[in-house]
Amino acid sequence: MPQHPALTLQPHGQAAVDLLTAVRSGERLDTAAISALDPAELVDDAARGAFWVDVYNALVLDQVNIGGLAGDVRRVPGFFRRTAVDIGGRSISLHVIEHGLLRGNRPAPWSLFRPLAGGDVRATWAVSKLDPRVHFALNCGARSCPPIAAYQAARWDAQLDLATRSYFATECVAKGDVVNLPWLLKLYARDFPEPREFAARYAPPPLAERLRTGARLGWTPYDWSVAR
Repeated sequence: MPQHPALTLQPHGQAAVDLLTAVRSGERLDTAAISALDPAELVDDAARGAFWVDVYNALVLDQVNIGGLAGDVRRVPGFFRRTAVDIGGRSISLHVIEHGLLRGNRPAPWSLFRPLAGGDVRATWAVSKLDPRVHFALNCGARSCPPIAAYQAARWDAQLDLATRSYFATECVAKGDVVNLPWLLKLYARDFPEPREFAARYAPPPLAERLRTGARLGWTPYDWSVAR
């Protein structure tokens, strides 16, 4: 495995950006470097959000690169719970990153249980408030997932806004008198209690206007096949 210089979380989680960049170039995820990081150094939601999104995307892409995720994302049993990395002396799985740290410790779809129990130190590394735009930054390996980008704390809000608008530009489609919304809004209905209003903020202007004037809602089909 290529050896990288010692990494720290400053500035703005650059360590996670560097690790993700290396994986995108075909290198294996440097688990030794990432295990030395201390998430307690992440000082605010922007730093935490950007860091955990980059780690999540690097973990998934690393598994795709080595064939650990292939075929159909839904048919790889336990992938999101068993794919994990040690950070700050704790095991952090994809499941914990997404639902425990980025979604405010909310249950995963079709689950009743929170990922982190009371008193779990990992909860102190979570964002303080869910930003639903984070769903358009995470890439689970499926073809319909948002594209991978390197997120940085200093640009977190602007990058989330761009990612959300870009995703809606391709996944929000009108068919007749129906406007089909990205299926992620249905999958994570707990995070999008008012999908029409959310979509109207981020959809291209012609579709946003149709949403505001009462167009019927549908859902864009989601392709779960693994992108290579």
